[in-house]
Amino acid sequence: MTEVSYAERARAKKMAQANAIGIDDALISNLVEAFYSAIRSDELLGPIFLAHVTDWTPHLARMKDFWASVTLESGRFRGNPMLKHIAITGLDNEHFDRWLVLWNQTVDAVVPNDAAAQVFREAASRIADSLLTGIKVQRDGLRAVSKKPAAPYASSPIFDQDNLPDALRSHHSTKDGTWGLLRMLEGEVELVFVDPPSSRTVTVDNPAPIPPQALHFVKPDGPMKMQVEFYHNHPLGGDQADN
Repeated sequence: MTEVSYAERARAKKMAQANAIGIDDALISNLVEAFYSAIRSDELLGPIFLAHVTDWTPHLARMKDFWASVTLESGRFRGNPMLKHIAITGLDNEHFDRWLVLWNQTVDAVVPNDAAAQVFREAASRIADSLLTGIKVQRDGLRAVSKKPAAPYASSPIFDQDNLPDALRSHHSTKDGTWGLLRMLEGEVELVFVDPPSSRTVTVDNPAPIPPQALHFVKPDGPMKMQVEFYHNHPLGGDQADN
């Protein structure tokens, strides 16, 4: 099966599953509009968004594409949310916690059934966790998120640019409940996430966590050696589950 055919099958499956529980463009549009209305009037988050968003019409359109890409149809959004958030100084746990509170309140008010609501809540939690971890690592290094050592329950072989399997170069994901941590021993690679769409350069000093079931692939950039470790919880969060 080619990478293209796999991606097409994955998109069709994702669309069918979303439609079956009532997630469609109209619902996403209503949710995004209501959420950012709450954001703009919030004392903590409102000033941050107003300082960085000058034209709300295209911003809302992009956010609808983003959430459609996350929950409905992969590939609709193009951009790098991680870089956008890293560029905003001062973001911390308080801001992401408040973002999640407002999001979940909006989901409860707008989304008509529990199954669809759970999809939106879980996706938002993963996104907030990923963005906050990336910001902390970029700002303060691994010490900011590694509170105590965590041991992986399994590890891949060590791969280089020549023997990296095609499966890792194509769209794939870890299983439900399994976190990955991509470590570079030499060189660097680009880690590309499909849902939500983003990418980051992984280096020896900056390993990359991979959330459970997050569709992604690896793009080598010259000579390198890499290994993937597998964890039951977030590998940089410090609360590793017992093996």
